[in-house]
Amino acid sequence: GEIFHVAAMMYLIQGKYDSLNGLMGETFVDSIRRAYSTKLGDATLEEMSEFFQGRTPEQLTGDISLIKGEMFERLIEKYENADGDEWIARLHDDRNVPGSDIVFTNIETGEQIEVSLKATDKPYLIERALEKYPETPILTTAEAEQYFGEHPFIDYSQISDNELEQVTKENYDILVNRLEPIN
Repeated sequence: GEIFHVAAMMYLIQGKYDSLNGLMGETFVDSIRRAYSTKLGDATLEEMSEFFQGRTPEQLTGDISLIKGEMFERLIEKYENADGDEWIARLHDDRNVPGSDIVFTNIETGEQIEVSLKATDKPYLIERALEKYPETPILTTAEAEQYFGEHPFIDYSQISDNELEQVTKENYDILVNRLEPIN
C-alpha cells in the first residue's frame, strides 16, 4: 500500500539494506534505478542511501511519489508476464516516451498495444491523458470506473486506491513502530 514506499525509503536511508530483500525490495531498488537512471542507475545501496540522505523533506516527498509510480509500472509488467496468458508486457526502455508507459504483446499473433498506466483515483489526471493522447488506452485503478464507465480506451485494474489506503491505515502504526527515528 501507500506506506511501503515510505518505509522502504527510510530503511534505505538508515542503511537497513537487509530490509530491502525480496520481490518488493528488489522492485523498489529497480524503480529507483529507472527513475534516476543518470544519477543512480548503477549506484550501490550505500550510494543511494547517501543521495537520499541529502534530500529535503519536500524533495523526499517527490522522490517517493516518483518511485511509487515506477513501482506500479514494474509490478504491472511482472504480473502480466507471470499470469500465463498469451500476452506479455515490457516497459519502454526510455521512461519518457510520450503517451505510454508499457507495451503489451500477444505472443501468438504479434499484436502490440501501447498503454498508459495511471495509478490514481483523481479523474483529472486521466482526463488530461485522454485529451493529450486520445488514441492511447489507459489502465487505471478501480475507482476511476465511476467517472469513466465503459470508456473504450480505459480499463480498470482490480486494485483500488481505497483498499490500499485502508491497508495503509491498518499497518501504519505497526510499520512505524519498527523503524528507528531518522537523524
